Amino acid sequence: MTLLLAVPYYVWIIISALLTATGELLSKEFGNTHKAAFLIAAFVVYSLGTLAWFPSIFEKNQLSIVGVMWSVLSLATTVLISVLIFHERLNTMSTIGVVLAFAAIIFLALS
Repeated sequence: MTLLLAVPYYVWIIISALLTATGELLSKEFGNTHKAAFLIAAFVVYSLGTLAWFPSIFEKNQLSIVGVMWSVLSLATTVLISVLIFHERLNTMSTIGVVLAFAAIIFLALS
């Protein structure tokens, strides 16, 4: 447990959010191809993302901050994947929302 707590909570949040976004990517691939391998991989990656969450909440123990940071980061990375990999487009309101999400992370990290 000491080794897990040696890593700052925000690093665990980033790892968890990236794993969750990767799970989203694999889910989209499963939806596109219907291949079971993508479904299984998504399940494994989502599970790892959940496990990476626990050290962050254990260390910081403020769900209001850690939960929102994780939610915003995972949503932002999912949007990036959808735009960069799947070439989906964001309208003006969506773009403003993503920018505000990043601003929220900065404000929460400073608290």
